Amino acid sequence: MDVRTIDVKTAVTGLVLLTLSLVVYFFIIPSQIEEPPAGPLAMSPSLFCQVSAGLLIFLSLLLTATGVFARNRNATGEEPATSKADEIDHKKVFVTIGATVLYLFMFETVGFFVSTAALMLFLMVYYGNRNWAHVLGIMVVILVFIYLLFVMGLKVVLPEGM
Repeated sequence: MDVRTIDVKTAVTGLVLLTLSLVVYFFIIPSQIEEPPAGPLAMSPSLFCQVSAGLLIFLSLLLTATGVFARNRNATGEEPATSKADEIDHKKVFVTIGATVLYLFMFETVGFFVSTAALMLFLMVYYGNRNWAHVLGIMVVILVFIYLLFVMGLKVVLPEGM
């Protein structure tokens, strides 16, 4: 029998993210980005921020709905047994945070593309991907995409390192 219950953690997480994303969209973006006089085809400098915040609003609503309409297959009302895959590996969380902090410090020193490649390589191998063709293929595709989109298309100057 399918019993519907509310997954409180998921619903609250969705509501917190929704609140933060609404604050970003309606208060932080307008107060931090000055709009220049509009040209004939000029895009607003806040466009990317608004699209990102709008996407976060949408995903927060989905997360909240997932928590509210969670399905519990146990008809007795008991908590379902959690599997080993559902448990959080705190060591991996802290290693990922540490690698990201190191990445932020490496960013200016060795450049965007070298530090990003190093972080991607480390995290993919750390999380168990041992297929080197797969790892290198993903790295090349993502880095080329970032280069073409941001450097060539949007003319964003990324840190080059020393």
